[in-house]
Amino acid sequence: MSRERCWLTHRRRPSWGSCPLCGAPIKWVRDINWTPCDDEPVLYAMGGDLKLIKHREFVEDCRLYRPGDILQGLALIPHYYTCPVLKKERREWAILNRSRR
Repeated sequence: MSRERCWLTHRRRPSWGSCPLCGAPIKWVRDINWTPCDDEPVLYAMGGDLKLIKHREFVEDCRLYRPGDILQGLALIPHYYTCPVLKKERREWAILNRSRR
């Protein structure tokens, strides 16, 4: 059975305005492809493993801002990183792959 899924990027913008997995509101941003992002921007710093969207472009090697970090500004976080359903699936996939080794 196939289902709609929130990827980091989409070639075409689906017609939905909220995540089909968790129901959170989505803000679509386009650079080369479409990226579903959380509605609210986040503060970020450099030196992490996130890709954030600022001025319609990916900023790589980011992390969410913590006190003591050098603040870089505001950016949108792709919903791929915050969706509880996708987080759970990635955790289960990692556990399954670890057990196969």
